[in-house]
Parts: sequence; structure tokens; C-alpha cells
Amino acid sequence: MRVNRLITGAINVLEAGPVHDLLEEGIDALASRREAGLQPPDDYLPPPSDIVGWEYVRSIMRLLLRVKSHAHGGAIVIVPNDSPDGINIKHSLAYDRLGEAIVARTSTWIGRDISSNAVHDEDLDVDSPTVPADAYRDQVTTRGDLDDSDAELDATLWFVSLLTRVDGAVVINQEL
Repeated sequence: MRVNRLITGAINVLEAGPVHDLLEEGIDALASRREAGLQPPDDYLPPPSDIVGWEYVRSIMRLLLRVKSHAHGGAIVIVPNDSPDGINIKHSLAYDRLGEAIVARTSTWIGRDISSNAVHDEDLDVDSPTVPADAYRDQVTTRGDLDDSDAELDATLWFVSLLTRVDGAVVINQEL
């Protein structure tokens, strides 16, 4: 609120601008890891690299909200490499699960989307009272896989946010 006026149209610095530009290296690294997995059809939209970017930004937002909810004044410092100059790290922990969870969630989201599209595909006989069993099974299985990926990502975000309660600041590289 600014003198009896509500400010609207706030800019999300994680989705666009110079802060997002600094995160692009990490997003690209995770996108290249994701590309080694499930390959969607060539006409698949949006591009998988965009989905990785959305998950990356969404995960950072969720992490920051978790840190804030602890109300202990913790901080997340994202650095461009594994050994940042000028930062005295007291306790080092190699933990790449957050980046892996983002990659896994992106891949399972794409898999679920592809299997869901197969069930609702225009090539299926609309007059048939049934859906092919393989397509339905794939859709149900990928829904469960997506739930598992969501739980994994949630747990890793929770763990990293809890580290800020102990040490005050957590230093992570761009690949999370």
C-alpha cells in the first residue's frame, strides 16, 4: 500500500530480469540432465527446457517461503560454482537431491502429460465405450509417479529449508 493506493503488477524477479538471467546457467544445466531421460514427441509444447525453468523457479520460490515460515532469519545464497570465493563455509554437505528432484519431477510431468494425451487422443474411437487398457494403465501409473515426484521434491525443499535454521545461511550452487 502506498498512500491509500494498492500497488499492483509486482515484478517477479525470479521469472524475468537480471536475477533470472543469473539463474539461467543452472536452469540450462538441469535441462540438459533432463534431456538424457524421457524424450517427448517433436511437436510437444511447451519445450521441456521451459518446463525445467518453471520448476526451477517454482522450487526456489517454495524454498524461500519455507525459510520465511521458520521465522529464524535464515538465508539461501545461490552461487555460480561449488567453491565460491570469499565465503567461509563452516559445514560442507554434498547434497544434489534438490536438482535431481526437479529433473525427476519435470520428466514425470512430461510422461504424465504424454500418457494423458494418449488416452484423450483424437485417433481413439469415440464411439467405443472403452479406452485401450495400455493407455489407461500408463495414465494411472504416471499419475502415481508424479505424486511420488512431488513428495520427493517437497521433502528436499523441506530439508534444505531446515538447514537455514541451524546455520543461518545455506550456500548452494546454481544446479541446486
